[in-house]
Amino acid sequence: LFGGRKRLHKHLMVMGDISTQLTGARPTQGFETITGPHSAILGHPKQELQYVATPQQKLPKAMMSTGTCTVRNYIDGKAGKKGEHHHTYGGIVVEKDGDRFHFRQLNALEDGSFIDVDKAYYPNGVVEPAPAASLLVCGDLHHRFMCPKSVDATLTGPDSMLSVLRPEAIAWHDVMDGDSCNPHDFENPFMGFARQQFNYSDIKQEIVNCAQFFDERCSGVKNYIVASNHEDFLARWMNRIDWRHDYENAEFYLETALAMVRGAQITDTGYKNIHPFPYWMKQFVKNADITYLKVDESLVINNIEVGFHGHRGPNGARGTIANYGRIGVKPIIAHNHTPGIRDGVVQVGTLSQLILGYTSGPSSWMNANAVVYGIGKRALLNIVNGYWKK
Repeated sequence: LFGGRKRLHKHLMVMGDISTQLTGARPTQGFETITGPHSAILGHPKQELQYVATPQQKLPKAMMSTGTCTVRNYIDGKAGKKGEHHHTYGGIVVEKDGDRFHFRQLNALEDGSFIDVDKAYYPNGVVEPAPAASLLVCGDLHHRFMCPKSVDATLTGPDSMLSVLRPEAIAWHDVMDGDSCNPHDFENPFMGFARQQFNYSDIKQEIVNCAQFFDERCSGVKNYIVASNHEDFLARWMNRIDWRHDYENAEFYLETALAMVRGAQITDTGYKNIHPFPYWMKQFVKNADITYLKVDESLVINNIEVGFHGHRGPNGARGTIANYGRIGVKPIIAHNHTPGIRDGVVQVGTLSQLILGYTSGPSSWMNANAVVYGIGKRALLNIVNGYWKK
C-alpha cells in the first residue's frame, strides 16, 4: 500500500496521495496538469486512459487509472450502481527501458486470472504460456506515410507483436492514406504540382502499393480491413473529378466508373454501389487472406465489436470515444490517432508518422495497437521509437 508520490521513471509518476471518488465517472479528468509534462498513474477501481496533447517534439503524456484488486462493495443508488458496473479487476504493469517506459493496463477475469503479453497468470500462482490472441487491432496504417519502426514492431521479427502474441487475425484501419486523391487538397494547385513531381499523384499506384504491403507482410495471417474514412477519399474523388482534366488518372477513372455503373442498384433501403477501394484491392492482392468489411458491418471477435472505424458516431454524429461509450457494446475503434480507454471503449492510435504535413499545434497522437486476448480481455500496446515492450 502506498499513499504518497513516487517517480517510477523520469517521465512517469505514481500519484498515491490523490484519493479520487470511487464512483467518479472520469477518474483522470481534472488532473491533466498536476504532473506537468510527466505521465501519471492514479488509483481507482475504474480503468481509464487518456493521452494529453503536448508540443509535437515530445510524445504525449498518459494519464491512467489502475483498476482494483478489491471486491465490489457499493451502496444502492445511481452512483453506486454505475461504479459497480465499471469496477474492473486489474492493475498496471510498468517496464523501465532506458529513456523509454512501457505500460500496460491488466484486465483480469472474475477469478483474478489474467494475461499479459504472452504469459497467463492464475490465482494459485501458476504462470504458463498464454493461448494465442484472438485479434490484433492495428492503429491507422496510412500506408504512404506509415512509420516503418512501428510497422516493424507490429509485424517483423521474433519480438514483433505478430510473433509474440500469435493473433488469429489482424484488423486494419485507414489502410490507404488517400494522399493521391485527397479531397481536402483539390483546390491547392501547389500541392498537386508537388505530388506530380514526386510521382505521388498516380491513384492506381497508391492502391497497388497497399496491395503489395499485404502480400509481402501479411500473407500468413487472416486480415480484416475495416471500412474507414481515408479510403472514402477514392469514392469522393470519383464523384467530383472530371476525368478529362486528369490525364494521368483518366484510364483508371474510366475503368472504376464502369465498375461502379455496373454495380449501381436501387434496393428496398435506397441506393447501393460498390466501393472502389476494396474493388481494386481484390484485383491487386495476390496472396494475402483479406476480408473487407462494409460500412457499418459488424465484426465480433471474442465478444468484442471491432467493425467500427470510429469516424461515424451514433445518429450521424461525429464519432468520439465518449459517444461510442454509450452504445452498450465493448468496441475497439480507431480514427483519432489518440489511444484511449473510457467507459468500455478501447481506442487505438496510429501506425503513421506522428507529424504529418497537415498537423500543427500540440498533439496527443501515439503509435499504438490493441490486442484481444484469448480470454476476451483487451489491452493497448503502445509503441515508443519502435519498441512495444522491454
